[in-house]
Amino acid sequence: MNDRSKIFKVSAIIASLLTVLCLVFNIIISIIKGFTIYPYLVLLIAFISCGGLWKMYVDAKNI
Repeated sequence: MNDRSKIFKVSAIIASLLTVLCLVFNIIISIIKGFTIYPYLVLLIAFISCGGLWKMYVDAKNI
């Protein structure tokens, strides 16, 4: 595994963990204060970005 793929892997793991943590936080806040769709739309964009990071990691690993 080269340095580029290691960097992509670490950044993808960090982004995924932060996205899941924010999802849990939003669910807790939604239960307490009521449901709104806007935070989940932002999280959808974050999940798409995480998928892009994982794809870049796989592509860099295969090079």
